[in-house]
Order: sequence, then structure tokens, then C-alpha cells
Amino acid sequence: MLGGLIEKAGLLDEFSIELGTDLQKDVECKEQVHALFGALLELRSLLKETDEYSHSYLALKGKVGFAEAPALKK
Repeated sequence: MLGGLIEKAGLLDEFSIELGTDLQKDVECKEQVHALFGALLELRSLLKETDEYSHSYLALKGKVGFAEAPALKK
């Protein structure tokens, strides 16, 4: 599920990760894993530091993003 969300957000390309890659087992992806995890930590910090990104705002942004993004590959 999380991989699909990351794909739909366009982050697989940003972090040079191929869909279906086992990030826990593929040692060649260590740099990409660290970068993606760092981005998630930055997001957490951003959410804690400001009220600008409320859950309702982010939910609306996600709803619009789902409507605009191409369908996930199956």
C-alpha cells in the first residue's frame, strides 16, 4: 500500500526506486532508502513545527492529487 502511495505521488522517480524493489533486502538501494526516510523525517518535522499543514488540508490535497494522478499500474 505504501509503495503505491509513494508511486502515485511521483516519489519513486525522485528517489530512483523501481516499483516492486524490496527496500529491506536490496542492499544496493541503501542510499535511496536513506534519502526517502530522510524526506519522511523532514515531513514529520514540518508537521510538528507549523499548523499550516493540518490533517484536513493534507487530506484535501491528497483527494485532489488522487483525482489528478494517473491510475496505479497493477
